[in-house]
Amino acid sequence: MKGDRSPSEDIEIIIRFCNSIESAMEHFGKDEEDFLGSELYQNSCCFALLQIGEAVKRLPKEVTARYPDIEWSDIAGMRDFIVHSYRKTSMHRVWIAMTKEVPSLRSKCETILTAQLKSTMPK
Repeated sequence: MKGDRSPSEDIEIIIRFCNSIESAMEHFGKDEEDFLGSELYQNSCCFALLQIGEAVKRLPKEVTARYPDIEWSDIAGMRDFIVHSYRKTSMHRVWIAMTKEVPSLRSKCETILTAQLKSTMPK
């Protein structure tokens, strides 16, 4: 529900679940074959992507509009696709998101948090 958390808290949640995906890769393996061969690995990462999508959906439009280089609607759409089409979800597409898009998203969200910290510090 929007309004329950501050945008900074939702950005922190996104970063936390990006880190969770990275931890899963460290634990289970960094090859797509490892991912495709393990339902537990897939479930772990899909859950993290769902949480990322939920946090993105809670962000106010003022925040997402400030950072148009982040594909907010695609991230939310990935969450919707996993939730509503889980059996049809392309695990190869999930793998691409995990390895190519999640690291970039984490980096951009860390930059957002740093900018927010600087803007709230007393001068």
